[in-house]
Amino acid sequence: MAAPNAGEYLSEKWKPSEKDLELRPWKYYGYSAFAEWAASESDFFVLRRFGALNMRVILKLQDDILQLEEELESLDETNRISDDLNMNNGSFRYDPDARRVNIIERSYTKLKEYSAYLSLITFIDSDSCFLAIRQIFGFLRASLRATNGRGS
Repeated sequence: MAAPNAGEYLSEKWKPSEKDLELRPWKYYGYSAFAEWAASESDFFVLRRFGALNMRVILKLQDDILQLEEELESLDETNRISDDLNMNNGSFRYDPDARRVNIIERSYTKLKEYSAYLSLITFIDSDSCFLAIRQIFGFLRASLRATNGRGS
């Protein structure tokens, strides 16, 4: 059978033959069929948490933050022993060393990234995450059944 153009396939005028389905199931079924199957029963709901990889990401973020903290502490110490009488380690507004504000701004960005990531990982490992995802799958299952004409 000749391959359809995109408009024919999307309008459901063309259906793959049984031979097409048998030879290339990944083309005609793929993730959409797998997702429908996985959404059909909560027992099929299985996700990888990528625990070791998530931990490596967390450790890398911690190391980045630690480096910024060490950089800031070193700058503070350098400025403390400085002969510059205008040096003020107690003010952002009147600090003549712009490097400190730069380090703090980079720290803010990195800490925000770290905190958001920790919140995400904590949620992923929580029971409420699995409950929320099971509810989403239940909604998807009901939607798929309704759109396929099978009812709820």
